Amino acid sequence: MTLNTSLEQKKASVERQLDEANHALRNIHKYALSLYQRGGKLYARGNFPPKTNSAQTKPYRQAIALDCNATTQGIKEAMTKTIRFGDALRNENFNWLNFFEEDQPKEKAVGVWWIRLLGQKWV
Repeated sequence: MTLNTSLEQKKASVERQLDEANHALRNIHKYALSLYQRGGKLYARGNFPPKTNSAQTKPYRQAIALDCNATTQGIKEAMTKTIRFGDALRNENFNWLNFFEEDQPKEKAVGVWWIRLLGQKWV
């Protein structure tokens, strides 16, 4: 078996697993969400509410980077995350802050951090 044949088989396996995962999302879980691969990473696609800082006011089609590699294990992790998204969307309680740390508000000044740290110790 050559290296190219092995890589092609792995790629075909990942594509087949993605097809199976998307079939499960649509037909078993009844979510309007899908997984897809871009490069070596996996993304979830679907209609999600706008982020807090967005000019959008209604849910719209978005792709979410899942921080999962396009491997068998990555697809399992991506499915788990996407099912959580689907459950939250179905229950109408989807909140970006529940899923993504980078959406958490960050302190803009080091001084605020120091004040909070020292304030807790000296008050």
